[in-house]
Amino acid sequence: MVAPLFLTREDRARAQHSQSWKSWVLRLIEPDREALEEASRFFLPGCRDFFMPRARELKNSSRWTFLPDMLPELVGPEGLPWAQIEWVDLLWTDVHPLLLIKVSGNRPFNPDDAKWTATAAASWHPAHPGASPAIWRVGGRELHLRQWILGDVLALPSERWDEVDGRVHWFGQDLPNFNLCHAEGGWPEDQVRDDLVLHFALGMSSWKEEFGPDTTTQQAILAHHLQEWANWRLYEWRNRLTLFLAGAATHGQPRNTETYYSLLFATVCYQRVRLTDFLDQATGPDAGIARLRHSFAAFRRQYLPHRVTTYVMGDRIYDFLRAANHLPEIQKEIEEQIRLADEAERLDLGRQENLTMIVLTTVAALFLPASLLTGAFGMNKMSDLTLEPVFWWGLLAAYVLGALLVGGLTVAFGRYRLLPKLSALLLGRN
Repeated sequence: MVAPLFLTREDRARAQHSQSWKSWVLRLIEPDREALEEASRFFLPGCRDFFMPRARELKNSSRWTFLPDMLPELVGPEGLPWAQIEWVDLLWTDVHPLLLIKVSGNRPFNPDDAKWTATAAASWHPAHPGASPAIWRVGGRELHLRQWILGDVLALPSERWDEVDGRVHWFGQDLPNFNLCHAEGGWPEDQVRDDLVLHFALGMSSWKEEFGPDTTTQQAILAHHLQEWANWRLYEWRNRLTLFLAGAATHGQPRNTETYYSLLFATVCYQRVRLTDFLDQATGPDAGIARLRHSFAAFRRQYLPHRVTTYVMGDRIYDFLRAANHLPEIQKEIEEQIRLADEAERLDLGRQENLTMIVLTTVAALFLPASLLTGAFGMNKMSDLTLEPVFWWGLLAAYVLGALLVGGLTVAFGRYRLLPKLSALLLGRN
């Protein structure tokens, strides 16, 4: 599961001095440098230090991990634990750090158990008034996942919770989740598999017949999948992923899904949140185009590569997830908004330059009589360096008159908005 958060530098500094967080490499079975180098080759060089940093020191790592002393357990319908949280990773981005939460079932599940567990584990906010998120048990206490993450793991005061996890609402009441279903006995029957996919995609543990998805929606969900291998199929619907593996574990699966593909999913979630941020800024009433252009360019260079992996299958999954979230279209819309704002800004700048020239020409014309008077007196009197008092009084009067005219124009332009009217008159603007 993935949770986009909003954490300050103070939050990071406080967590860095905590004994709970470690560099993520310390939880690996083989955290030696050669093994890390080999594992990180899944990602292109520009992405490796972010996704799989090799530093053992917390301050030098962009990925932290939290290993709970007591594993939080998901309480099932009959009050028994059905699943538990194994670890929580924190990916530090420039904005909206991401939490990655790994939840594992504590026993083999039948289809109904799998539906309930997948839905309950991702529960973050109440689905509707009067509802309550799923219950987790930690050290004898019963609480919600949000309470445990924000209160116990991050140690944040409750009054800041809505500020910290506000972006989760963009994905609905549940966290974006990646369900890995490994059936060692082979593929389940088509009807069973399709029923599981529909429930996972809609985030429902069960439904009454009259409240289930219609035929068109069912067909759309089941058709939206990616498959290249005979025993491997990936479904996506509204930031809920389901990967089915059939048969014995081979070619690195299911470990590859946890180690690599989950990071691709988290990346796309982060891109969606940030691109939506930029789109809101670009179309908002107070868009600072210069700041938006600079921050979007920096984000695009660091977090919006067209490729992130050295594996063909990884690229296919990455493109599949980006297309499902319409991220290329959103990116083009933001770039178009920036381009239109740039053109409007250049047009306004040209108009301001024209108006400035008009005002300067007007001021120069106002001071022309004083200049002529100064020249006339100067030509007649500079020969003997004797200036009569009338010259000084005339010069003073001319400059005072000019200053009064300039001041009056400035006040009139500001109070009666003469510049826009003058611009419309001289530049033909409606």
